[in-house]
Amino acid sequence: MPLLLLLLLLVACESVDPVERVHDASLPEANIVVTPAVLDFGDVTVGAWVTAEFRVANEGVDAFAATLALSEVEGAFSMEDFDVALEPDVFQRMEVTFTPMAWGSAASTLSITADGGAAAVSLVGVGVGPKLVAEEDPVVLGEMVVGCPVHGTVQVRNADAVDANVELFTFADPVFTVDGGGATIAAAATISVEFTATPATLGESVGTLVAETAEGGLYVGQVSVTGVVATSQLESFEIGYEDADILVVLDPGLPEWVDVAGGLAELAEVTTGLHRMAVTIADDGCVPGGYIDSATADAADALEGMLEVLAGALGEKGFLRLLEALSPAALAPGGCNEGFLRDSAALYVIAITDSSERSMLWTSFVAAVSSLKVDPDDVIVSVAAGEYPSGCLDIAGAGDWYEASVATDGLYVSLCETDWVSDFKEDLGERFAHDGRFELSDFPDPATMHVYVDGVEVTTGWTYADVDNAVDFGDAPPEGSIVEVRYDLPRGRG
Repeated sequence: MPLLLLLLLLVACESVDPVERVHDASLPEANIVVTPAVLDFGDVTVGAWVTAEFRVANEGVDAFAATLALSEVEGAFSMEDFDVALEPDVFQRMEVTFTPMAWGSAASTLSITADGGAAAVSLVGVGVGPKLVAEEDPVVLGEMVVGCPVHGTVQVRNADAVDANVELFTFADPVFTVDGGGATIAAAATISVEFTATPATLGESVGTLVAETAEGGLYVGQVSVTGVVATSQLESFEIGYEDADILVVLDPGLPEWVDVAGGLAELAEVTTGLHRMAVTIADDGCVPGGYIDSATADAADALEGMLEVLAGALGEKGFLRLLEALSPAALAPGGCNEGFLRDSAALYVIAITDSSERSMLWTSFVAAVSSLKVDPDDVIVSVAAGEYPSGCLDIAGAGDWYEASVATDGLYVSLCETDWVSDFKEDLGERFAHDGRFELSDFPDPATMHVYVDGVEVTTGWTYADVDNAVDFGDAPPEGSIVEVRYDLPRGRG
């Protein structure tokens, strides 16, 4: 009985004709239907993003493969999938993302195209929020010492589709000040706004950065700083060069082939800094017209007056002439060399001679000239003469001057060398330039050290020498620079 029933069922199934799909010639091969026809994202904050769905359906009789395309490739609307293939009576959900990067309305058209059919979706949205946006909001400076200024930067982006003309950036809180005025920010561009924060009290201070424009004040972003007790140290140094008073003692009997005038004119170039220079030939040591320094209007004219050889000037009396030039009578108010020798400057003597010295022993001279300074090391005696000891051409070696130069760590240069003056210029530059070392008044925790040059932190080019408790630069910053060193004291000493 069960076998008979099974056979009857099989026969019944095979006797039913299959249902055939009837082709409706009135329908296109690809009948693409999208819903909705308009995707309205509404108001979206500039820089944020929102995703919305639409549906693509095949209501035709044949399968299709469609390609999707946005009318604006680099616009505010985007998709990840630009291809869709559908069998008849099948639909697929797809996503579009709206990311407004500019303030105001945005629109695009999404086209869907296949063989024999096409459709489109209108995309609209509005970018809202501030027209000027801080890329980081708030900018957190962290803990800073009360009363100590700290520099920072806010990156400000113009989210509008047109240029923004900012008359002034301001903070309402006096703790924060903007370093500079206004600016024109191009559409979709970003600029840096530098500011200074000086915590006035303990605890957190929050400042709101506002851009003042013709249409009013626009919120940009916030900056916060937390004032803490002064457990750190701040030391400041100014890069300068030690002053030098350069006194040239010239022997009146030098051969004419020695270009003294040209050499001294080149040497006078060093007076553009903090050095001053004078030339003495007269027996009384007086310098005609006074010294040359950075305030001298015509250095060449002043030098010409100094080089006038006075009648009766004695050669081989350089020691005596130099001491006369620096005598109390000559340097006193109303004296012929009034004001030349400064207490704050080193004395750099250059003797230019063609013979040995006969006015006094070199030991007596060194003792006398060294006594003019509190620190004898601030007196340097250098010499340009014939090669030591035998001389050269018709210029003798200056033995006593040589001994004086050795005793005071000076130079002895041969006048027979055509560039003899360059040795003195180089020595002055190296001897009196800042060495790039800054000794600290207290011992720091090296891990907390920050070094600034003219307000800008530098992280390379310097080292901390703990043996000398000093910050060492490989190359000293330019003259006039302000070097600041901030550091915390070791734990337990703050």
